[in-house]
Amino acid sequence: MKAKEIIETLRGPNFDSTAEEFGKMNQKRWLTNGKHIGDIENYKVLQNGIHYSLWSNDTLVAFTSLKDSNNEVDDVWVNADYRQQKIFSKILWFYKTRLHRSKLILGPVHSETMQEVVKGLSRFEKSWVNIRTNEVMPFDAATLDNFYSRMGITAWRLMLENNGDFTGWPMFNTGSSFIKENYSNYLD
Repeated sequence: MKAKEIIETLRGPNFDSTAEEFGKMNQKRWLTNGKHIGDIENYKVLQNGIHYSLWSNDTLVAFTSLKDSNNEVDDVWVNADYRQQKIFSKILWFYKTRLHRSKLILGPVHSETMQEVVKGLSRFEKSWVNIRTNEVMPFDAATLDNFYSRMGITAWRLMLENNGDFTGWPMFNTGSSFIKENYSNYLD
């Protein structure tokens, strides 16, 4: 089995420098070839394949991947200059409201930073789902060690759901520009 085929939740190291390099390698392609699919506040959202990037003019603010097959959000990175602004939460709400993804599954490896971010996603109903058995357990920050592992692989993945029905939220287009979404009501 190849490393990229392992789909379990693992406590990982800080991948910030690796993710930043990945962003630098791809930002020109994303900016040049990415399709403008909407705006979050004053940030432009571009899609290129499974990668979604957030831009402030020509500055890469954040990126993630989003797989259509299982709504898996992975490859998460936020520019250090834009952290502490709940950028990742806003991206998740964009996926839910604009792309109509009611359930999102977070990727297989979470750094310690991501584990802290996950604890703060209070407006989402969080639960653990076992990808082998489909068993679902409620999320509790006090029991993270039951679902994460540093040494052994587990089948538990974090699932984010919402209580609202956002299927009625169309992607409004006013000519060549999009309505700028503001998710401040959904953030704590």
